[in-house]
Amino acid sequence: MMNNEKILYTKYSNDRMAPFRIATQIIEQGGKKIVRKSAMEESARSHILAIKKHEAALSDMFVGTKFKVNKIVASGDDFVDFEYLEGTSYDQILDGYLKNKDKDGFYSAAKLFFEELDKLATAEFHANEITNEVFGENVFTEGEKAISVGNIDQIFQNVIVDSDGNWNIIDYEWTFDFAVPVKFIKYRSLLNFFINQTRSRFFSEYTGYETFGITPNEADNYFKIEVDGFQKWLNNAKFLNFSQIIKRQVLNPYKIEQSDFIDVFYDTGNGFSGEDKETFYQFPIAILLKENLRSVRIDPSAQYCIVSDISIKSGENELDFTTNAYMQKGSSYFFNTADSQIYIEPPKDGYPTLYVDMLVSTISEKTALEIEGQKSRIQEQDLTIQKKQQEIASVYSSRSWKLTKPLRTCGNLVRKILRKV
Repeated sequence: MMNNEKILYTKYSNDRMAPFRIATQIIEQGGKKIVRKSAMEESARSHILAIKKHEAALSDMFVGTKFKVNKIVASGDDFVDFEYLEGTSYDQILDGYLKNKDKDGFYSAAKLFFEELDKLATAEFHANEITNEVFGENVFTEGEKAISVGNIDQIFQNVIVDSDGNWNIIDYEWTFDFAVPVKFIKYRSLLNFFINQTRSRFFSEYTGYETFGITPNEADNYFKIEVDGFQKWLNNAKFLNFSQIIKRQVLNPYKIEQSDFIDVFYDTGNGFSGEDKETFYQFPIAILLKENLRSVRIDPSAQYCIVSDISIKSGENELDFTTNAYMQKGSSYFFNTADSQIYIEPPKDGYPTLYVDMLVSTISEKTALEIEGQKSRIQEQDLTIQKKQQEIASVYSSRSWKLTKPLRTCGNLVRKILRKV
């Protein structure tokens, strides 16, 4: 790292096999931010170099579409530096429609995205030794429409729409030199959209997939390709551990019953109010600190929830926080309210951005009441035990107990003698 660099955020992808283990960092250089991807292992250098190679291939392929490649501004044999882009991610745009209960708007925006993907589908898929290794054998249909340089992460959350209307691809780490079916990339866009965030229940079973030409059988097959093919090839332990939960809850992602959003409130002297807040849609989030900021309040969910592994950083420093949680156990906080709150006092002399990450598990009101009931019963048992201990202690410290001590001592001595007789 150069002397004028400050690391603002770091994420390690160390749950993969060695050739794909990389670090992703947001770095400040002379007041300007960049995003750096670097190899964590010697064997991962070729993976980093492949990213640089694919920048040129994707740039050529995107001509005539809304898509644009996030530019590499510097590189070496073990790192690449990208522009830090400002704008709105496409999944946030889609969330705006869901938040406003606008089902047609959601469909229209997603359809527009997929139409741009279809413009890239000028090739046909044909299986070979490499595709079989990455995705499994005989999993895709021979000859189906495909994108010649297949970036399987060309999904909603990896597209930033800037002020000029460009659709910038911010992560093309998983780009392959062979054709990938465009329908599989559409499926991954929908799957990842609903895995990472809790969305509204707007759609009947599989309706969302079928609207975009993906049948229930194809959706089932694509999920198997994702888990038993790509993720196993990548050896992504974290994803594989949760794959059964994902299959049960997200294979049809439209079973979610209530939309969920992260609200961040700013107190600059007038308390917290809805007039000075931002809404986010998934963790981690970056909070840009404002002038005269006294306090920040994060509402991690609009539902009853359990929040764990809370990390709030200013640079490399972890910040303290307080909550309105009903109960804490270890690193987990139980909120028996749909208005969960986390309070942060920003450092006066620190970095201009806070990086916040946490794991939020929403629960039903019924489950929350059951947890409260269990705690109350435990507290009652503890009080009963404490009361008995106090009663015993009271007996031991009483005058009568002390006066009869010689008699008890004598009685114990007699019993010992009689046992020997």
